Amino acid sequence: YWNIDAPAEYKKDYLRLFEALIPKILHFYDPDTFYHPSSPSSGGSFNDSSSHERGDQHYWDVWHNLKPLEDCFNYKFRFCSEFGFESLPSVKTLRAFAEKKDLNLNSIVMDAHHKCEKGAEKLMYYIAAEAHIPSDIEGLVYVSQMVQADSIRLFTEHMRRNRGACMGAFYWQVNDSNPCISWSSIDYFHRWKALHYRAKHFFAPVLLSAVSRDPERIRLNISSERTEKAEVSLRWRARTADGEMISQGNQDVSAAPLSATDVLTLTPEMTRITPDMYDKAYIEYSLVERGLKISGGTCMLVKPKKFRFQDPEITFKITDMGNKFSKTPPHDMLMLITSQREGKEWK
Repeated sequence: YWNIDAPAEYKKDYLRLFEALIPKILHFYDPDTFYHPSSPSSGGSFNDSSSHERGDQHYWDVWHNLKPLEDCFNYKFRFCSEFGFESLPSVKTLRAFAEKKDLNLNSIVMDAHHKCEKGAEKLMYYIAAEAHIPSDIEGLVYVSQMVQADSIRLFTEHMRRNRGACMGAFYWQVNDSNPCISWSSIDYFHRWKALHYRAKHFFAPVLLSAVSRDPERIRLNISSERTEKAEVSLRWRARTADGEMISQGNQDVSAAPLSATDVLTLTPEMTRITPDMYDKAYIEYSLVERGLKISGGTCMLVKPKKFRFQDPEITFKITDMGNKFSKTPPHDMLMLITSQREGKEWK
């Protein structure tokens, strides 16, 4: 609120420090490195410091202002240097500060370790909007991390599709300074949340992403940060929740250097998915380069909470090894192993 009611002397001291003193010292010691005076900033002073025309912006309508995840599609940021979404850390991390009786999102102990005011209410609001509400803390950890990962994926893919207008994205935040409930993708004990596993996919140098706001026109886009052309094969499949193939297609594509391009629009005639199938059919897509899958994902036509997921009836034996878990599938379980190198499947 400095633009409105900050004392003039505070502003004067701030500008002296960040726009006169620090740049001068940095230029003396490191003249080759670019300096940005603040975040967000449109170049200096307090002049429209989160402009849509220049500089960087912060975006918190999703999360703090409870806007739907898809609200991000309404903006084409120049450089979004801060946006985020909370999740619970692993149960092991929660138990570092909470006893079993306190493992409730609204307990005094859990609330004391929440980094966001009214964070529990906001987290439950988004879980209810996107997924089924779990009945135990383990389920809540899982679903909160999945919704967090999907939120940041959705936003980042949108910004990458707008390359040229938007030239960067920093999500808040990577790590924690203490065991807590926060926006991080790695918790205090260096345990990765789902977001950190997903980030290496949606920040891949060559990314294939899908836009499904209109179920009858699903846009597939390739955004590339490579400085040379990428010759790739685009593959897609329409499938039902039980694995049945409805339709499929593939085509060779040349992705230009440093570009973002819509390369294919899937219509009902191509996918053979009708409105009565939206809750049990989805699109699977991938990019293959020289036999290796370099990007891919899935696209549902309804919210996850409305999709008719099938129970795969897969069981694992889980062993707690202290710093990690070890899982062993039953010896008699039929395994489908997909080779990314060959792009084939074996039973």
